[in-house]
Amino acid sequence: DSKYATIGKYSGNLVTKAVEEQRTIIVKAWVAADMDVTPAEATIVLYPGASSVTAKAVGVEDGKVELSQKTVALEAEVKSEEAIQNVQWIISNSNLAYFETEVNGQTKKVSSITDTLTPTLHLKAAGNVRITAKAVDGSGKYAFVNLKITAPAKKLVITKNDGKTIEEEETLKLASEGDMTLKAQVWSVYDGLNEDNSLLAENQKVKWYIGVEDDNGKLVRSSAASISSAGRIAAGTVEENTTVTVRAVSVEDEDVYDAVDVVITPQKVRTLALFAEGGKLSETQDKKLSGTVLLDAGTVYKLYGKYYDREQENYFDVTSDCTFRSTNARVASVDEDGDLTTGKSGSADIYVYWTDDANGGRMQTVKVTVKVQALVNEVEIAQPKNLYVRSGSSLRLKATAWSNKTAGTKAANQKFTWSVVDLDDDGNPKDSSEFATMSGSTLRPKSVTEMRTVRVFARSAENDMTAYIDIAILPKAACQLTLSFLDMDGEAQTGTVVVPVNLMDAGNLNLALYQSIVYKDGYIYTDSDESLALNDKKITWKTSNKKIVAIEDDLPVFKGTGKVTLTARYNDKDNKQSATAKITLNLINAVTEIEISTKVAGQELVAGRSISLTAVVKADNDGTQVKPYNKSVVWSFADEDSAKYATINPRSGVVTAKKTAKAGDTVTVIATAADGYGVESNELPLTICALAEKVTIDSYENGVVVPVKLSETKTLPLHATVNPENASQNVKWTSSSSSYASVDQEGNVTIKRANRKVKITATATDGSGKKAYIILDIKD
Repeated sequence: DSKYATIGKYSGNLVTKAVEEQRTIIVKAWVAADMDVTPAEATIVLYPGASSVTAKAVGVEDGKVELSQKTVALEAEVKSEEAIQNVQWIISNSNLAYFETEVNGQTKKVSSITDTLTPTLHLKAAGNVRITAKAVDGSGKYAFVNLKITAPAKKLVITKNDGKTIEEEETLKLASEGDMTLKAQVWSVYDGLNEDNSLLAENQKVKWYIGVEDDNGKLVRSSAASISSAGRIAAGTVEENTTVTVRAVSVEDEDVYDAVDVVITPQKVRTLALFAEGGKLSETQDKKLSGTVLLDAGTVYKLYGKYYDREQENYFDVTSDCTFRSTNARVASVDEDGDLTTGKSGSADIYVYWTDDANGGRMQTVKVTVKVQALVNEVEIAQPKNLYVRSGSSLRLKATAWSNKTAGTKAANQKFTWSVVDLDDDGNPKDSSEFATMSGSTLRPKSVTEMRTVRVFARSAENDMTAYIDIAILPKAACQLTLSFLDMDGEAQTGTVVVPVNLMDAGNLNLALYQSIVYKDGYIYTDSDESLALNDKKITWKTSNKKIVAIEDDLPVFKGTGKVTLTARYNDKDNKQSATAKITLNLINAVTEIEISTKVAGQELVAGRSISLTAVVKADNDGTQVKPYNKSVVWSFADEDSAKYATINPRSGVVTAKKTAKAGDTVTVIATAADGYGVESNELPLTICALAEKVTIDSYENGVVVPVKLSETKTLPLHATVNPENASQNVKWTSSSSSYASVDQEGNVTIKRANRKVKITATATDGSGKKAYIILDIKD
């Protein structure tokens, strides 16, 4: 056993413990199946962990180092002395610096190395880089070295535009009115013999100068040539060879520069030009070719050379054969006779060479770039869905340029110029349009009060091919939708409408549409009025409360009572018109039945006196009793004669007989539902009676005590008489103690218990207050 480490008996995982000085442990391994086999063993040295790591760049101040130094010595120290004296070096950006190491006998560039405390850092480019020195013992200790690599301008070299070096004995020549581009590279480290040893400066900006050197070596401007900030030389006109000096100076350091001489040569008296025939050249462009020329695919052209004589200011046929060459035969091939055949789309440079015998056999070269594509041979405007557009709207058109419409081959150039003109009454185009304008391919009509017709042209950007289409300009249309509800009389109601849901349904909703102008089936209709079906495909319904009115199968359906707002939206996509209408419905249950009677049962009308009536109001919805929305009724007489004998309060239902009324006169009362739907009650006749003067309980004197034995008498029928005879004979029977003896309104007394005196009273119902009574003395 070791106090410095543990090991998995079967796994072999060794776990070390911290030590303060170097310790040696021995690890042994046996064959588990045969412990007699001699074990293998290994000796392992344990080191104390690093307490810290320091690192620095030797000889570098302020962390700055020039790229031209090429290498920097690094140095690290691991504390304590007993710790493993090794670190891992890691570079943050391998594009700026690297280490070198030997791998299988070869030197390789790497961004991380170990096994050294003093590596050499190789500089590669300018920038900020961090090098980390990290202890390899797993202690997590590390240190940083931060370097700013600078690459100041030390050397400037002018080259040709393709980057090739200008040799010392090489003379750069530029013809009058020609141009040439030079490049300049600024180096921090430059090795002209081995570019791999050269390092570019951080700042590559230069200033270009051109002129003729004076006696002091200064550049004096010359009309022979000028130079742009990008190094492009533009030659002027000279009569003889003129040497100019081009100088490039580093913006960072004006002492860093380079210079080259360029000879500007005079223009030739005879200048070669390239001409061609074939295809559409004679129709659409000049036969002389220069710069970039557009040619049709799959076409044969004839090339030939001519020279321009500056003195005679005219072109002449060349006196000797020209030589032709193409840089891309798949796009454009040319034979020795100048027959050029275009193939697939693309670009190719065509060179023509001519030896001018009259100019000392000087070789002249002309380069023309041909761009081959499917050219425009026909233009077509696609017909829009509608051949009209309204004022205030717009119509986007689409054109197609065809190279071969029959074969379905579109032209490569699909650019067009759009224009519009008006048509006169005879259908002839005018020079311009006062009714519409074009914005690209979009037709934008102006305001019109009647239909106008314009003609829209699409002209191809290539070959000027044209197509046109005629479009009708319609006035801006008004579209109005009205949503109403037909009441019981068939009158259309709008706004907020009260609807008896138990008497009417949603079928009474009505939609009316007005359109000032509409285009339909190729015809224009003005002031169009029509009634729409509730389930019209162009109508969309919306309800504010699905529990009151639901939308089922695109139709509103009454479901309950209460206030609800219905919205109908009309959308005519073909005419680009829409309208919205709303209606608020207050769905209620209307009264369907009224029963009236006197408030006091059996009460009759007496001259000069009043009685109150009562009404029982009911509502029925498809056989189900529901609560009526308005229970109020309006009271009235059923005939004109009734008003001679009495008056009636239409709100309270109180009937008052006139004092002049005589006994036997009759009035008839009815009640009408106040909800406005015309339901009336039964007719209630009231006969006017004389006022009661006396009430007598038959067979008994008023107030008499009548002995009754419970064991012998269970019931006692009583009858009352009201005087005079023409008074109402209706009386109201009452008992002073119904638990001992009760009485019904027919005068039948029921004896229930003994040992109590009970008062039985008969009171006239005409309001006179007349009454009679007896006292029952109930015994066992």
